[in-house]
Amino acid sequence: MVDVAELTKNIAALAAGPPTELLEADRAALFQAVTQLRDAIQSPLEATLRYSFAVCHFHRIKQAEILLKRRSTRPQFSGSQLT
Repeated sequence: MVDVAELTKNIAALAAGPPTELLEADRAALFQAVTQLRDAIQSPLEATLRYSFAVCHFHRIKQAEILLKRRSTRPQFSGSQLT
């Protein structure tokens, strides 16, 4: 069994400390472990909200990309061409 208080203290200390140089493999492994922990302890409501906000965020990004693409392909007119 995991000592939750000790684990919480260690995670908080790591997060509050100065940036540490991690090897990319170590950083990825730590991130994966924290993600798995989050998924294991979150409530169904938290999971639903996280998923819903992620979907909304994804769609907003796609909309922004579409608008930027339209702007970049739209012909540009100068003021003298409009008269």
